[in-house]
Amino acid sequence: MSLTDETLIPLPEAADHFPSNPPHSTLWRWTRNGVRGVKLESIRQGNRIFTSIEAIERFNAATNEGDE
Repeated sequence: MSLTDETLIPLPEAADHFPSNPPHSTLWRWTRNGVRGVKLESIRQGNRIFTSIEAIERFNAATNEGDE
């Protein structure tokens, strides 16, 4: 499945889907550099960057893997 087939949200709005409500700059860094080797999937459409709710769920699961 492609990111474009999922529920897209603008990157600034993605902060609402994280418990810590990270700043936009942190979300952008997660799409570029990642955390623990995992990047937040994103796409650029025009001058806006989007991610998806499903990508956020995958990112959260992957970055929390092994913490249990």
